[in-house]
Amino acid sequence: MAENNIKMTLSPRQTLDGQRVRRISGSAMTIATWNVKSIYCTYKMVNIEREMLRLKINILGVSESRHQGTGILVRDDTVVYYSGNNDKNHYNGVAVIISRHLHHQVHSFLPISDRVLVLELKAKPRNIQIVQVYAPTANATDEDNELFYEQVETALKYPNPHNIILVQGDFNAKIGEGKVSDIVGSFGLGKRNDRGDRFLQFCEEHGLIISNTHFKQPPRRLYTWSSPLHSLKKIVRNQIDYILINRRYRNSLTSVKTYPGADIGTDHNPVVASVRCNMKILKPRSKRQ
Repeated sequence: MAENNIKMTLSPRQTLDGQRVRRISGSAMTIATWNVKSIYCTYKMVNIEREMLRLKINILGVSESRHQGTGILVRDDTVVYYSGNNDKNHYNGVAVIISRHLHHQVHSFLPISDRVLVLELKAKPRNIQIVQVYAPTANATDEDNELFYEQVETALKYPNPHNIILVQGDFNAKIGEGKVSDIVGSFGLGKRNDRGDRFLQFCEEHGLIISNTHFKQPPRRLYTWSSPLHSLKKIVRNQIDYILINRRYRNSLTSVKTYPGADIGTDHNPVVASVRCNMKILKPRSKRQ
């Protein structure tokens, strides 16, 4: 699928409307991941954009986008890069939504499948490469789960290892409490399950840090999903959405936490990270006298 659907956007060094690029200093970019249950309906996208603005999210990775096909959707305030399938029931799908003013910073877009895509953005000192994922649910077979990890590993063949690499999304796996080397921090939630064991193995093999677990937060800022069985009498909340970062750049993350107050009709909370980096802006070309 990837070979037939690769779509490359303009390089940030290519000019638009008589503009040219200049570098600026900066402090942090806000990048998030969220299982939103769908971006197919127009009203849902409007609500997502409203929450992005409220939470000051610059780049939002989406799991379970349910958008058919693969492509780029330009809206008034955002640009959506999506990778899905052609199923009439709109299953699966992943996407990355970026603020419209950052569109020129996108260097490349690579759809792998309806569960994995790669988006690269120009930044300083290194580019940022986002691998957005949506793992099979607990009801899926082990074969489906292994196919998913094969697709993620395919995606990781493309990013430059010297860049900041973020692998993020709904992994449908519980890593649980308890520190594991430098991969899992001291602030996990719940008890690890079998899918969590496979998830941990994947992180170890690829040198990825599970950033959610490295920042001390109250429990309500750690859980990412509420079960349909959840109630005031029976609390059923889990941590199954994650933002991973390659070990070399772990200190680029200054904060990672969830926002349980965000509301767009989903049982997941957004996981929001502050990434220390410098981006680019466009400077109008000066006119000759």
